Amino acid sequence: MILITDIGKDPDDAIALTYALLSGLPIQTVITTCKDSGFSANIARNLIDMLGKNCSVVTGSSDPLPGGLNRSNIYHGKLEQSKAIIKHLNVESLLPDFVVCIGPLTDLKRLLEAGKVTKVLFMGQANAENGNVTADLNSYNFKCDPQATEDCFKFRDTVRFAFIGKQLAYQVPLYQDDIAAIGNMKHPVAKFLAEHARMSHEAFKTRMPEIFNRIYKGTNVMSYCYDPLTMVALTNPGLFTFESIGQHRVGAGIDAAAVKRTLMETLARGLS
Repeated sequence: MILITDIGKDPDDAIALTYALLSGLPIQTVITTCKDSGFSANIARNLIDMLGKNCSVVTGSSDPLPGGLNRSNIYHGKLEQSKAIIKHLNVESLLPDFVVCIGPLTDLKRLLEAGKVTKVLFMGQANAENGNVTADLNSYNFKCDPQATEDCFKFRDTVRFAFIGKQLAYQVPLYQDDIAAIGNMKHPVAKFLAEHARMSHEAFKTRMPEIFNRIYKGTNVMSYCYDPLTMVALTNPGLFTFESIGQHRVGAGIDAAAVKRTLMETLARGLS
């Protein structure tokens, strides 16, 4: 299993990776794809090392295809430089078969074109159109590189896709108390996650006030579980319902309370 992530700017990628590692999901390689892919790789490497897990980290694309969004993913918080070796992506050296993509699709396109992938789980909203599955380009991961997204969806006849969308994520908020509970866990990774969430939240409010107010104003929500939901869907698929569109599956329903309980209990067991 390969995980493609734009870890750094928002805390949900880091929470998703932590949950996946603590749950024993068989992640072989993490690919970081974003403007600051080297710095993001450093974040992933440190997190994996602090948890004592064994998987490789490689830097993916730092730039989207023409027409895409090149947004910074600098981590909001303190981070020491990783001492481990972080490699650049060499598609030919990977044997992914199954990819979980919780970031832009630039590097997924490269894997699909190499003919190495049979299944993909996306964090992104999908629609049914004329009996086939299409990408909702309002979804962040899809709109960051619309050309790569279009190219990836050309493989929908030969590669099985599944989707967890933002409408499900909005049902699983992490409140201030949830982030505080994570911060009170004893493991250094817990402190890392809580600091990341608090500083990302403040940076979002300061730098993008209009979007922030539309999503968070009047609530004590610190983050929504966009990316962690993809991982819980792998470990506990019975907590989700899916709509079938041809050979593809689109998340349609969720036991939100059970998903959040699963996430927080797994973090507590692994980080306390």
